Parts: sequence; structure tokens; C-alpha cells
Amino acid sequence: MTSVFTLIRDLKRRYVAEKYRKKNGDTYTVHGLQVTVPEHISPGIRYILAKGRPYEADEIKLVVSILKKDTNVIELGGSIGLLSRVIRSKIGPTATHFIIEADPSLINTCRQNSEIGSEKGKTKVLHAAVAYVDTPTLAFKKGKTAHTGKIATSSEKGNIHVPAIELKELIQKMPKSKELILVSDIEGAEYEMFEKESREVFSNFSYAIIEIHPKSFQDLNKSEAEFEKIIIEKGFSLIRREENVLLLRGSQK
Repeated sequence: MTSVFTLIRDLKRRYVAEKYRKKNGDTYTVHGLQVTVPEHISPGIRYILAKGRPYEADEIKLVVSILKKDTNVIELGGSIGLLSRVIRSKIGPTATHFIIEADPSLINTCRQNSEIGSEKGKTKVLHAAVAYVDTPTLAFKKGKTAHTGKIATSSEKGNIHVPAIELKELIQKMPKSKELILVSDIEGAEYEMFEKESREVFSNFSYAIIEIHPKSFQDLNKSEAEFEKIIIEKGFSLIRREENVLLLRGSQK
């Protein structure tokens, strides 16, 4: 049951978000960069942006620290494209940036923000979820916000079905001649990805920035310690951590 405190908090956030929108439209600023966040995006996110509070601060800190011009990026879990906007500002207009997003209601916003500053065709937003299944699609449960959707069991109510894709398939679509970095925030699905993909696949990356979701690991009867062991087995070393966001050095480096 939702508490009175939560109801009051949500009403306040909605009020602030709508007040900002009436004055400024759908334009916000993230890390000094203009982005578009339309009305259908949850008021909680728009409230944070309207107040000028940090947004995905840990991911942005690591992205800014490691990305450089002409670095190619595979980004898993693009959401509304705000981190994607920061990524493009670092890698320049000609690098290739592939973005995967499972929630169809976020695709257009993600594409709009991620394509800013990109040469035509260098940014590609794919509607899919990284998963390891025997079928071409899988069940996906949309979240209450743009950041809480996740792969679901087929028996859950309100699921949608999205195309499934494996990381190795994405790598095959990338140019071979430039440095490649992985950025991932896929709500716990990172465990299966690291478990299922081969060390050879991960050897394509010089670095990886991975947001981990320890609670989701527990739901799988797995632990953070087990995940860290898999990371090492797949050729990565942990060089920095910001809360639950890991910066990993790949075997290329």
C-alpha cells in the first residue's frame, strides 16, 4: 500500500515538473547539455531535471573520465537517451554509437537525444533486449519510470514482447578498426550477459562501464561476489567503482 508520505511526495514532484514544463517546455540540461524530455516521461525524472539535481551522476562521471573522440560505443539500456547525449559529446560526430532499448515508448526520445551532434547513420537505436533465449522475442515488463523496466517471466501480467539480441550480434555490426567500449544499465540482465557470452566476445572491449543491480542478483539466487568472479574470468579487471557502477579494463588494454 502506498503511504501518505509517498503520495504527497509524488504530487509535489508532479507539480514542480508541470510548472517547469509550462515555463520551459520539454528542454532540460544534463551535464551542461540540452536534452528533450517530453511530458509522457515520468514526472519523477522530469522533477529531478527541473530541480537541476544530478542525473545518472555515477555513470556520467565514468563516461567522461574514459571516453575520448572517435571511440565506438555499444550502450545497453539507452532509456531516454540522456547518458547517450553525454556519450556523443565525448566521442564526437563520426564515431559509431549503437544503443539498445527494450521499452518501445522510450525509443523516439532516446533517438532524439542520442542523435544530437552525430553524423547521419553514426547513431543507431535498436528496439531490443539483450537476452539469451531460444525464441526471437522475450517478455519485458515496463517499469513505473524510464529506468525500471526489465526482462520478465512470461506468466507476469502486462508484459510486452520485444526482440532478443545477444551482445556478440551487436559486436558484429560495429566497425573493426576503432576502440570499442561497452556501457550497460540493463536492470540485472548484466549477470546473464557476462555469464553466457564468451571471453572472446568480451575481448573486443578495451573498457566497460557497467551498472550492477545486486538485488536482482539475489532474485536469481546469485551474489555480487559471484558476478565479480565472472568478470575476472571474462578478462576484465576492476579499476574504479562509483556506488554500483563499475569501470572495467578489458584484455585489449
